[in-house]
Amino acid sequence: MEPIEQTTSDGAERRSSNIGVIMTFQNSFRCLLALLSIVSAGASFAQEPTRAKVSQLFSEKLMEWPGKVVRSFLVEFPPKGESVPHTHAGPIFAYVLRGTWVMQMDGGSEQTVRAGEVAYEHANHKHLVSRNASSTEPLQLLVFYISDPDAAVSIPVTE
Repeated sequence: MEPIEQTTSDGAERRSSNIGVIMTFQNSFRCLLALLSIVSAGASFAQEPTRAKVSQLFSEKLMEWPGKVVRSFLVEFPPKGESVPHTHAGPIFAYVLRGTWVMQMDGGSEQTVRAGEVAYEHANHKHLVSRNASSTEPLQLLVFYISDPDAAVSIPVTE
């Protein structure tokens, strides 16, 4: 950068560089970066919890129960993952393939279901808590759902 020529109050000319301006800009830029990192860290804490990934594996009409189907899903929760409170139009059978699942139905206490264990959810019963117990390991559930063919898999509840 070109030096700046300044005239002092006594009429003497003085040459100075833009170093001070550059230093001030660098300090301001560092402060801005620090502020942005603090704000973005705070924003990451305020984000919604990580949701589960649901993949349908199959759907089959039940000949014994006309108008009903059984569907199977792989539900994968990342570490710290959870679902919103919800209900299902039909009964759910969930087998824990991997990890530890914490669940709570309306009116009950929290239950811990580990790999190799099965949990049951009644139709239209509020599922208040459904989360991965681990902050480091994923959770996988194999879910069987019996319902009308066009029933939603999960219906969020607001209470």
